[in-house]
Amino acid sequence: MNSRNSINFRSILRAACGDAFLGTMRSAFPVRLSCLVVWLGAALAGQAQWLTQNLPLRPGWNAVYLHVDLSHTNLLDLVGRDASNPIQEIWLWNVTPSAAEFLVTPSTPSDSGTEWITWKRSQAATSKLQRLVGNTAYLVRLANDAASTTWAIKGKPVPPQYQWTSSGLNFLDLPVIQGQGPTYQAFLSEQPGMLQAEIYRYTTGELGDSNPYRVDPSSETLVRGEAVWIRANGAFNRYFGPFELELPGSKGVEFGDSIGQMRIRVRNVTARTNVVTVQLLNSESAPAGQTAIRPDLMPMLVRGERDQTTLKYAFTNLLTPQSWTLSPKGREGSATEVVLGINRSAMTGNAGDLYAGILRFTDSLNHSQVDVPVSAIVASTQGLWVGQATVNAVNTDLVKYKRATNAAAFASIVSQLDPSVTYQWQSNSGMILISGGPNKGRYVEDGRISSKDVARPFPLRLILHDDGANIRLLRQVYHGYGKAENSSNLIVTTSQEQLDPGRLTTARRISAVHLPASGAIGGWRCDGKMLPDSVVTTADPVSSDFDDADNPFVHNYHPDHDNLDATFKERSAQGQESYTLNRRLALGFAAAGDDFETLTAGSSRLVGNYSETVTLLGRLVDRGGGNVTTNSRTYPVSGSFLLNRISSSRLFKD
Repeated sequence: MNSRNSINFRSILRAACGDAFLGTMRSAFPVRLSCLVVWLGAALAGQAQWLTQNLPLRPGWNAVYLHVDLSHTNLLDLVGRDASNPIQEIWLWNVTPSAAEFLVTPSTPSDSGTEWITWKRSQAATSKLQRLVGNTAYLVRLANDAASTTWAIKGKPVPPQYQWTSSGLNFLDLPVIQGQGPTYQAFLSEQPGMLQAEIYRYTTGELGDSNPYRVDPSSETLVRGEAVWIRANGAFNRYFGPFELELPGSKGVEFGDSIGQMRIRVRNVTARTNVVTVQLLNSESAPAGQTAIRPDLMPMLVRGERDQTTLKYAFTNLLTPQSWTLSPKGREGSATEVVLGINRSAMTGNAGDLYAGILRFTDSLNHSQVDVPVSAIVASTQGLWVGQATVNAVNTDLVKYKRATNAAAFASIVSQLDPSVTYQWQSNSGMILISGGPNKGRYVEDGRISSKDVARPFPLRLILHDDGANIRLLRQVYHGYGKAENSSNLIVTTSQEQLDPGRLTTARRISAVHLPASGAIGGWRCDGKMLPDSVVTTADPVSSDFDDADNPFVHNYHPDHDNLDATFKERSAQGQESYTLNRRLALGFAAAGDDFETLTAGSSRLVGNYSETVTLLGRLVDRGGGNVTTNSRTYPVSGSFLLNRISSSRLFKD
């Protein structure tokens, strides 16, 4: 303990944090580049969750480590305006790289130095340090005559990011469980190379020969949020707890408004079996001026094993903690991949509402607590949706006719028919002919043959755009870079004129050729919402006039379907060679499913039942007595559909 090396290290600390922050530090401790840049970059990116970190402060100097980011506010509002707050100064350990990307000689730790950035109550407006960021160590000074207190700071929790210097000063904490930290020796025993590390912590009062002092690792315990100086005799260290997490990003787990699943990896880094447990905590309420958070606990799922019969994944709800037993480091089973899902069907509220929480990971050694922020936004259906309806059932126009096997059966059937009409029985076929009345010459119908299954499913492209207020079924749309006056980003438009002429090669035109050309620009307005267990229908018929060029009954080069008479001079009337089509489309969106994939896919992929009613309008029929109607037939069509959102952009119209 009294080796020359230890004394030199204490001398460096005294110089770095010495009496009244004066003195000089000129010892060669190379430090890796951009520690502060990494800290600031990760913290200032901002999370949506809120958590209060309680930091016990004593008179004099206190070393603290923030697991929450406070960059949403400044120190004047956080501390300076409160005259009763005992904090007088806050010092940030600022590692500044040299041109060679290493620090060789840290400068004097004074107001003019580069290794420290300060905030002082007496110079609150002009201090260089104005905001506190997470994953960073600070020195906080209370007046010597102040009482001990707890500094409760509400910030955005940040995943841990530790920067270790192979030789030099590491000013950090080790993320132990709040209120029950083990001894330094117990914590570091899983990494034998760290047992001889020099660790210095601060005590009450002014700085001096015994402040900071060297820790006795066998008896002193770690405190979450307390920063200490550590040097491991030149060894590189990456052990900061008995397990490691590989996260999808530096900002934690962010589902946003479209992602349904995220993967994390949990790894045991000890030489013994370790059980890692995660529990979901709700976020605290947001401070004034920040985005409000829904009070509901996030409906999070953990994916289980796949059922080999149904090929669906089982899942468990994260309302209860989940645990994974990991084998010792280096053995099979020492790491596991965890697939987290957000049950979007259970997210209530309006589009854009924010859900937020904290995934708290702990281990069976009771050594570490790692808080990972998690958030999701209630999805909006706004944007461009493209997919396909698969028609697999169509009602036919085949008619069944009433038949009688003998004269008595014929009389029985006729007794149930219109008495003002005369009928004739054809004994050879058994069919009943109408021999008098407006339908003379026809056989008595007995309903239609409603065989629905088709020999081969038929695909119909679907294009819909939701602008938040209205849904439109579109025949054609362009997706590409817009003109400067529209947007230099990707846009959705019904007219090519809205696109940047210089980048047309990157644009896409999407068409639904089964819809009439009359809707190529405006499309057709729809009623309803694109939500689970809801129905969207076309508000007006999707019509194709009997004489339109894209009417499927019109064939310009076939004399029986060109809507012209035999001389090719006079136009034919509706119903003679072609029919007007009126189509009403309906999309019945499926209710929430019961498997992991379905529950987590709702914001970017929608499925359901497709139905359509096709009405053919034919000739005018005189029913007598001035009753003239249009002869028509209706055919129900049904199937399924799938839609994918390919853009959230608004629709630019011509």
